[in-house]
Amino acid sequence: MFSIIGLAVEFIVMIYMLKKVQPSGIRIRSASIKQKIRYWAIAFSVMIITVLLKLTLTSSNNYIGILVVAPISGMFMGILISSCLFNKNSYS
Repeated sequence: MFSIIGLAVEFIVMIYMLKKVQPSGIRIRSASIKQKIRYWAIAFSVMIITVLLKLTLTSSNNYIGILVVAPISGMFMGILISSCLFNKNSYS
């Protein structure tokens, strides 16, 4: 149940952020290998932390379900957090 709520919140945040973007004047920037590695390292770190927290804090014995759903939710959350961090650093 919490996974569905978490994914719904992430989806709403992504839709909200997409609506704020102005499509005119889009310039494509290239990212260095170092930036790409940092981006994905943050995303994977958030995913791993999410899985570990879910495994340690849950009272459920459904470990297979946790090991399937938590990485998916964690990766979405990691991509969202990493994107926000990189977007904030790009314009400041």
